[in-house]
Amino acid sequence: MDVTLISGCLAGDYHWFSIRILDLYLDGVINTGDFLRWFHMPNSGYLSTSECIAATIDPGYDYRTWQPGLMDGVVRITG
Repeated sequence: MDVTLISGCLAGDYHWFSIRILDLYLDGVINTGDFLRWFHMPNSGYLSTSECIAATIDPGYDYRTWQPGLMDGVVRITG
């Protein structure tokens, strides 16, 4: 994904963990709920950045529908 789309959300340097979470999100490996849950973990000052990024990438996201995802190691069994 082109990072210029979210460049207005980014300001300054970020912790390596947050950068890794952002990379996973932009690559489609984790969903918006997981991104919002984990991006700010090293620094709660990143909350507004994560909300801006999520609103740009996934404007229709509804936090009420969030289910634990890959970052939680949840295995969904269907059928």
